[in-house]
Parts: sequence; structure tokens; C-alpha cells
Amino acid sequence: MAEPTARSGPPIRRRRWLRWVLIALAILVVLPGIAVAVLVATFDPEALKPRIEAAAEQATGRKLTLGGPIRLKPSLVPTVTLDDVSLANMPGGSRPQMVTVRRVDIELALLPLLSRRVELQRLVLQAPDILLETDAQGHPNWSFGQPAQPAAPAAPAQPSEGGRSFGIDLGQVGITDGRITYRDGQTGQSRSLAIQRFQARTQGGDGALRLDGALALDQLPFTVQGQVGSIARLTGAGGAGPWPLDLTIASEGAKLAVQGSIAEPQQRKGWQFAVTAQVPDLTRFARVVPDVPLLPLHNLDLATKLADSGGGLPRISDLRLTVGESDLSLLRPGLRLTSLTATMPAMDQPLALQAEAVEGNTPLRLAGTLGAPALLLPGAARQPWPLDLTARVANATASAKGSVADPRALTGVDLVVSLRVPEVQALAPLAGMSLPPVKNLALDTRVAERGKGFEAGAFLRGLKLTSSAGDAAGDLTYVIGQRQGVTGQLASQRLDLDALRPPAAPGAPAAQPAPAARDHRMIPD
Repeated sequence: MAEPTARSGPPIRRRRWLRWVLIALAILVVLPGIAVAVLVATFDPEALKPRIEAAAEQATGRKLTLGGPIRLKPSLVPTVTLDDVSLANMPGGSRPQMVTVRRVDIELALLPLLSRRVELQRLVLQAPDILLETDAQGHPNWSFGQPAQPAAPAAPAQPSEGGRSFGIDLGQVGITDGRITYRDGQTGQSRSLAIQRFQARTQGGDGALRLDGALALDQLPFTVQGQVGSIARLTGAGGAGPWPLDLTIASEGAKLAVQGSIAEPQQRKGWQFAVTAQVPDLTRFARVVPDVPLLPLHNLDLATKLADSGGGLPRISDLRLTVGESDLSLLRPGLRLTSLTATMPAMDQPLALQAEAVEGNTPLRLAGTLGAPALLLPGAARQPWPLDLTARVANATASAKGSVADPRALTGVDLVVSLRVPEVQALAPLAGMSLPPVKNLALDTRVAERGKGFEAGAFLRGLKLTSSAGDAAGDLTYVIGQRQGVTGQLASQRLDLDALRPPAAPGAPAAQPAPAARDHRMIPD
């Protein structure tokens, strides 16, 4: 009997070890479960309301109100729900609340907190209403008051563990039925951005956000799609290198694409973007810029590069703008633009223009270059702004070439103007009246301003005119003032007054000969 007992010893010990392991695993699983159950049963989110509201007021100087209950759905990724949230506006604002939100849902991962990471897996805002405004003195309501300071000097803050701050990871943000309103307290004008839906979702291991939304600016609907860099890089909580941006905005058949990066996103410095746009009808966007008269241009195609200039206007390069056929009858009856092209390699280089149009059956063409746009900017060094343009109207050609010493004030104008008209009567449809049968008209003169910006008229120096009807040479002054007119001296070697008389309209009675002059003047009344 002793032998079977000895053989049964090891299995018994093995069963004991297995039982102890199972008991240990049960303790590891059950006890945390009991602890979580006790925490959930005893945790009162409502007790946190005063602390949350006080912390927000301490940080912003504004009263935060949590009007609804705080609900908690426990799990390893608990969901916190807030209802009826509002943040007070600045004193004297147009309404009591600066921000109101019907509901906020936050999914916050717990385990990443142990490694000092705030991981918002989901943030959903329902019906947020944000008012950004300034008062009559221009003070903005988004400039929050300074937090209250303790009476005694606070001890220097100790560095966090390992000298590391909390990182922020954002999984998904959703906004529905939102609105952002901007109101200028000095002018009383306001703009409104309605957010039908907007979603930002983390994509890839680098924390980049994929954006997708449907919005409306002043009742002009548009969609946004694309990708931007991580929130951590944008806020400075982590990451290195430029913050990328690749967005496409579409509205009313038009499309705007922006692709580039920002080297220092927190300081909004070092940005550079490649921009392309296609606009079928420019007038559809009149409601967005009510103070800017938009020409009825069609089929606009724009491509350019924008870069941070360190202040003021951006640096523009590789600009190319084309415009398709457009009806410009609002500017002049019967005028129709056929095409327009403008190119500019850089801001400090000339702008090239080329345009074709038709008025009635008369073709119009314009080509040439204008000086560098950089010379027109405030603070630019004063230097001559060159100009070289040539226009063709029917069979006539006009050109202007020279420079403007101060283009911003339009002073120091020195232009050589030339006009060549093989047959003057060909311009009658544009003039809207009969013109004399003058041929081979040639005019050359030098133009300068009379008063700043031609406000008092213009000087025509070295004028020389030749045609089939005669010739003239001299200097003229076009005067704008109480008595508008032309003064100067002209000398003529040949003048045929009969050739300057427009032909009679078909069917009109013949003109009666004028009575002979009795006062011996060469030119009668």
C-alpha cells in the first residue's frame, strides 16, 4: 500500500500549484474590478462642477456655467458628457455669453495618462455658438483677463517627472450645427460662419489630421477637405519640423487648393504655400465681399506661390492668372472680354499683361509690362516705376512707354505717347458718332502730370501731329479746375478745315453754305 501513496505525491503538488496560480489570477482580475465598481458607485461627477467652473474662471477671468448634469460612462476609455455649457462674454458685449454649447462628449483614454500623455480619442461638440467681437474701442472679447494671483509669492514650480510635459494626442473631433460669428464693434458689421458638419480624424502614426467639413460663410456654402499636421506640433507639445497643410475648398463650382507648410506654427512664421484656384463665375462670391465691386469675369484660373515676408503682405512669386470670355457690358455696352493673361515671376520683377476684347465688331488688344509690384508697397524704396503698354483698337495703334518717379503718389510721370491711325473713320463705331475722313494720322508727345496724380490736368510737351488734313506742333496744357480747357501754342504749316468736317449722314439734307464773314476773320463762328 505504501508504493501507490508515494507515486501519487507529485500530481497532488502540481494541482496545488495550479490552484494557487488560479487564485492569484482571480485576485489580480477581481480586485481591480471590485475597485472600479466601488469607484463608479461612489464617484459623484456633480461634485466636480464647482471645481471645474472655478478653475475656468481662474484661467480666463470669465464665468463658466455647466447648466446640465455631468454624466460618466466608465471603461478604460471613459466618456464624459456635459450639457448646456456656456462661457461669459466680456463686460459690455452684445450678448451675455461668448460661447454656448448644447452638448460636449469627451472620450479620454486613462492608460496614456501614466506616460504623461493626454489622449482625447473623441471630442464631439453639438450646436456650439461662438461670438468673436470687439467693442467700440476695438478691444476683443477673446482677450481674457489675467488669472488671479495669490497674495504671497508662489514657490517656483518644480519640474515634472523627467522634465517632461504632457503631450496631447487627438483621435477625432466632430462638430455639428455650429456657428462662429464675428462682429466689429466700431463699424457694426458682422460675418457669420455656419458649420453644418466638421470632422478631424487622426491619420497615420505621425498624428496628422484628416479634415472633412461642410460650412457656409455668410450663407455661401462650401466644403473643406484635406490634411494638416498634428495638434502636438501645432501647439508646441511635441514633434519637430514644419507643420504641413494640404487643403481643398470648393464652393459654387469653384475650387481653391492650398498646399505647403509652416516652419514655426506657434509664431505663425516661416509659412509657404502653393495656391491654385479655378473660378467659373466671380460674381457668385459677391456676398462674401459686399464692399468690393466684382467684375463679371468667367473661367478664372490662378496659380501662384505665397511665402512669409516677415511682416505685411506676403511674398508672391510664379504668378499666372488667366481669364476666359466674359461679358463686360456693365462697364461699356457691347464690350466683351475674349481672354486675359497676367504673369509675374516675382514681386520685384515686372508684371506682363496680354488681353483681347471686342466691342461690337471692333477688336481690342492690350499687351505690355508694368513695373514691379514691390515698388507700390508701403515702405518700398523710391525708384522709377517703368511702364510699357501697347493697345490696338480696330486699325489704330497707341503706345505709352516711360516711367513714374513715385508711383504711389503718381508724381514724376514721364511717358512717351504715340498714336497711329491709318483711317480715322474706322473708329466711328467706338466713338458713337461720325468722324472726318482723315487718313494716316500720327501723334507723338511727352506726357507729364499737372498736380499730384493728374488732379489739375496734364502737360503735353513736344506734341507733333501729322495727317492727311494737315499738321501741327507745339506744347499744350490740359487744365482741370474752375475753368476746364486746353491752353498752349501750336504751329501749323498746312491745315485743311474741309477735311476735318464729318460726312453727312445718309439721307440728311445738304448743309446750307455759311454766309460770308463780314468781320474779316479767317475762321468764322
